[in-house]
This record gives sequence, C-alpha cells and structure tokens, in this order.
Amino acid sequence: MKMKNKLIVFDIDDTLYNEIDYVKSGYKVLSKYIEEKYHLDNIYNKLMELFQISSKNIFNRLFDELNVKYTSEEISFLVEMFRNHEPDIKLSQDVIETLNILKKNYKLAIVSDGNYNTQYLKCKSLNLNQYFDKIILTGKYGKDYEKPSRKAFDMLSDIFNVELKNMYYIGDNPNKDFYISMYGIKTIRYYNKKGVYYNDNYKENIHEDYIIDTVSDVVQLIKNID
Repeated sequence: MKMKNKLIVFDIDDTLYNEIDYVKSGYKVLSKYIEEKYHLDNIYNKLMELFQISSKNIFNRLFDELNVKYTSEEISFLVEMFRNHEPDIKLSQDVIETLNILKKNYKLAIVSDGNYNTQYLKCKSLNLNQYFDKIILTGKYGKDYEKPSRKAFDMLSDIFNVELKNMYYIGDNPNKDFYISMYGIKTIRYYNKKGVYYNDNYKENIHEDYIIDTVSDVVQLIKNID
C-alpha cells in the first residue's frame, strides 16, 4: 500500500543518469554533421576536449580553433540540433532497482529544469513514465518555475495532497537543488563525482539536509528518517 503522505521527488540530470552521457550522445550526432559539411575529421574528440575545459560557446570555440568561418545562424542550428537529438542514454540497473523499490511504498515525481523538448526526449529515452507518477519539466511553464523556485513543488503538493515538509528531493546541483530546503522540503544530495555541476557553489550557502553516495542509498535513508 502506497504511503500517500510522503512524496519522493527526483532531479534527472546527474541524478538518475550521468549527464555526460547525454553530452556524448549529442556530440556524436553533431560531429557527423560537422565532418560531412566541412570535410573535417576527429570532431567528436575535439568537442569532448573543449567540453572538459568549458561547456560555454563550444561550437564557436571549435570553429575558431579550426579556423572555420561560421555564422550565428549556423551556431544556432547546431545548438538546436543538439537539444533536439534523440539521446542514446539509459538508466543503470542500480537506479532501476531503486525506483522499483521506492514505487512500492511511495508516490514518485520529477522536477527538472532545462529546455522542455530536450528534457522530454531524455524522459522518453530513459522511459521515466514507467517509474514516476508525475513529471514536471519546468521549461513548459517558464523561468518562474525553475529551481530553486517552489512553484513546481507547490504544484506537486496540490496534485498529491502532500505538504512540502513531507517531500524529499534528491538532486546533485548545489547551486539550485538544495535551497528549496528553505521551504521545508527535505533535500538529499547525491554526491555524483561525475556530475557536470559537482564543484558548483551552494546558493546563499544553503546546504542539503542529507547526503548519499549512490542513488540506491536513498532507500535506507528515507526509512531511517521515517
């Protein structure tokens, strides 16, 4: 029997899967396009090298390094191609088993920021509808709903008739995922050392309530809290 007075909410990127896998998936698609159009080679490796330095303006930096002339329209096209590609990503067996265990006792939800179509395609590739009772992609509702706003969580509160103090949020990004503890939500940081935002600073130095080293640790942690 599900415990309706509790709600477990997850982030997607670098929590349910490693975002670097999405980056690699997109760069494989784009590298083929760039190689064919500009008669170049080894573009995938060059993109990954640039990404390790910074994810900012990566296509501009690529073309600058290769002395390739480009337009702002071409950059925009590549960005959209990246955002709209069908990603080759999947949940690990560990995460699948964890979600199946949690489903037996709790309602499960997602709150995730980012471009709506991008996040939708990730959800589709990861088959998240199979595990979650509600998925809120804030890109559908506008920036006012992006974390650390409480608006998406207020939506969940209304949908599931559960108070914020009875929600657990599992995320990885110190700059946006844990400030919501100010609203009474219990926050859990997955210390994903492969995470893109692993070394980011905490927003207003507001830290998580709990820490886990693997996603599967959340099962025992929530049992202990309850």
